[in-house]
Amino acid sequence: MSDRRMEAKKSHAPATLRRGKRRRKRPWKNPKALALLAVLMVALVAVCLRMGVAMRDEAHKREAERAYQELAQAVSLAGPQEEATDATEAVRRSPIDFDALRRQNPDVVAWLRIPDTNIDYPVVQGEDNEHYLTHDFSGQPSPSGALFADAEISSDFSSDHSIIYGHNMRSGTMFAKLRLFEDGRFFASHHRGYLYLPDGTYKLTIFAVGVVPADADLRRFTFDTFRDKLGYWSARQNEATLVNRRDPHPGDRLLSLVTCVGEGDAQRLVLYCVMEPR
Repeated sequence: MSDRRMEAKKSHAPATLRRGKRRRKRPWKNPKALALLAVLMVALVAVCLRMGVAMRDEAHKREAERAYQELAQAVSLAGPQEEATDATEAVRRSPIDFDALRRQNPDVVAWLRIPDTNIDYPVVQGEDNEHYLTHDFSGQPSPSGALFADAEISSDFSSDHSIIYGHNMRSGTMFAKLRLFEDGRFFASHHRGYLYLPDGTYKLTIFAVGVVPADADLRRFTFDTFRDKLGYWSARQNEATLVNRRDPHPGDRLLSLVTCVGEGDAQRLVLYCVMEPR
């Protein structure tokens, strides 16, 4: 073939071929690229949704905490009275306006206060142990829930053993500060709490803290004999992490404050207290 004919053939070749380049595939025409793009889009949407839910929950938690603080101020009949002497009438009567609380929620049975923590909340008692896991004191849906007494105890806390439950919130509210008692120095220097009832006040003497499995047999509220009570009491002290060992008296009442801990809430942190009427 002559050089002139070769030149003619070269001149009719596409420019891209003459320059030795290949035509690029557009990504939207590549199935693998489309699949990867779809996965990234789904992941991005999921992250955005989770962030939105987290922000909404955090806003709900802040609102719930603010509401509880306002409630505490509104129903307090007087300032803190735990420093008064045992003989004063101010200590014997409740400093909480339970009439005002009942107007907001007739399920209220007590008010719990633990000094040097933010645990200063009303305690309710529902018909079961589920409702107040997801509803606050006012009855509104809330991830913080409310502090609530076990549905099977006496509403006046006259059972041999009573339990109050509360969430271990990441925001540090509700029963999250029970974890302070896992520190030996804090536990050694904090022995007091107060449970206010409509007809009086109980001083709480904190004597043990421990972590137990979620299915631990905590829900024994009455004891047929003092020997049964002594056995239950001893078992709780033996399994506790920190103990100010105290043997029960026949008339002693036990109060357990319970919250979830551990991976997947598989365990329960329990603060054990003796209830002493004031």
